[in-house]
Amino acid sequence: MAALEVETGIPGLDSLLGGGLERNRVSLVSGEIKTGKTIFGLQFINRGLEKGENAVYATTSGKPADLLTLAERMGWNLRKSIESNKLIIMDLSPYTSISGKPALNAKGLLAQMSIPLKRTGAKRLVIDSIDSLLDYSEGAYADDLAYLQEFVSLLETNQNFTTLIISNTPTNMKQLSIPSILEHIVKRTIVLSSDENKNQKWLAIRKVDEIGVSLTKKPYRIEDNAGIRLESLSFDYDRSLKIGQKIPDFKIDAYQLAKPVTLNSAEYRGKWLVVVFYPGDFTFICPTELEALADNYAKFRDLGAEVLTISMDSVASHRAWHDSSPKIQKIMYPMGSDPSGEVCDLFHLYNEGNPIVRATFIFDPDGILKVMEMNEDRIGRNVQEILRKLSAARYERTHPDEMCPEGWKPGDPAIKT
Repeated sequence: MAALEVETGIPGLDSLLGGGLERNRVSLVSGEIKTGKTIFGLQFINRGLEKGENAVYATTSGKPADLLTLAERMGWNLRKSIESNKLIIMDLSPYTSISGKPALNAKGLLAQMSIPLKRTGAKRLVIDSIDSLLDYSEGAYADDLAYLQEFVSLLETNQNFTTLIISNTPTNMKQLSIPSILEHIVKRTIVLSSDENKNQKWLAIRKVDEIGVSLTKKPYRIEDNAGIRLESLSFDYDRSLKIGQKIPDFKIDAYQLAKPVTLNSAEYRGKWLVVVFYPGDFTFICPTELEALADNYAKFRDLGAEVLTISMDSVASHRAWHDSSPKIQKIMYPMGSDPSGEVCDLFHLYNEGNPIVRATFIFDPDGILKVMEMNEDRIGRNVQEILRKLSAARYERTHPDEMCPEGWKPGDPAIKT
């Protein structure tokens, strides 16, 4: 393991993270209720204690004793570490938001945390959860953004501990949320989600770096006396989407024309549809692709086609990106939100540990797949080439006795079969 990485304590996760969490940096764990966020935090702390790294667990629940009970159920006896001053469970409930405003500013909050951090010489810090310390309302986006930027900067500046911030994802992902804001401040986000219908939990890794966002999605389970364990996810190429197959049935929330909408695959029947999966908002290659799609959207419409882009970002993140980026403000087509990865999975885009995230599909008016293109994350698409392929697919549909040769464009001669 690299010296700059910190083990999470979750079997199978560190290899996906490239060795673990970055030392002395801030990472985010977000998810809805009952997905195991607190267990993740405790498992991270327990692993540190096993390695001789003292820790502080800061909780806003007002019930620190409940953490010890939960840890014991998972098989971790933290009481001994508390007695030997290797672990302090800090009660942050006195500093939770009052009348919608933080009780302490960022410097004041860190000053309070510094006391137990110095007392233990802690190398690991968990804050569970950050939401209660902020103004968790839609109109407070700018204030929360400034607060969190300052707080994360303070945590990472001249500090000698690795921080894990836990945040709750609202069930209604259309509203702005703390995870939506934090995700683009910290370098790495781990999202926990559950699919009640399939009785399955999913862990998604979202890593923002100099080239963009890479995504990894893995199933996991929570077991007494074990904690969180990643499960094997095999990729069955025989069940992957193939040319000539019908579009999967799906329903997805999206952001379009400055408002949230809900779409489903059935409403695209009778139209050509170009589905564009991209790694993530607030990245580097993605806005160049989405801007090119926006600049050429009228051409797609002239060809009888609709465009739908999809990422694992929330609707709130799409809106925040739209509001802050002139390139994204050009977009008229819907930006789909698939935070659980359910739609991505329907399109069979996940390979174990190596998700395909920059993928393009063109479906004809009968919902039949005519074109499929998949790129490695670092390789951007050519929108003019997507238009060319769409034109060729349209021509082939109306000229069944002809074929389109290499580089064919509308007006060029085709080949008689």
